[in-house]
Amino acid sequence: STGVSPREGSATLNPIAKSYAEAMAKESFDGSLASLDDIMTGKVDFASLLKGYAQEGWLDADIYAMDKGVAWQNTSIGYGGAWFDREFNQVKANGWKASSESINSYVGSIMDRLNNLMGQTRV
Repeated sequence: STGVSPREGSATLNPIAKSYAEAMAKESFDGSLASLDDIMTGKVDFASLLKGYAQEGWLDADIYAMDKGVAWQNTSIGYGGAWFDREFNQVKANGWKASSESINSYVGSIMDRLNNLMGQTRV
């Protein structure tokens, strides 16, 4: 322990972790789509962006898991992840597509969580 007490409203990241996080953010938000600042300040309608990705099929596995009530841990870790991959790939092969209702529910859920987090982090 360093003997330093954390101040409320402040956080210190390991410099390596911070560099990695910044590099990943730059990689993910390279300006071709939207900047993270524009999303966080509301200049970009993130819900519409997310909905567009969902309608194009990029979020199908997440939406399918939500529809089936599968915990995220069981979609990606160990035996549960392998089981989920097999089931999801089978339903996709059989023509499954996310419904408009499922897409809207998924986007609403993500936006609720994002707004909650943003509300908690505002100074």
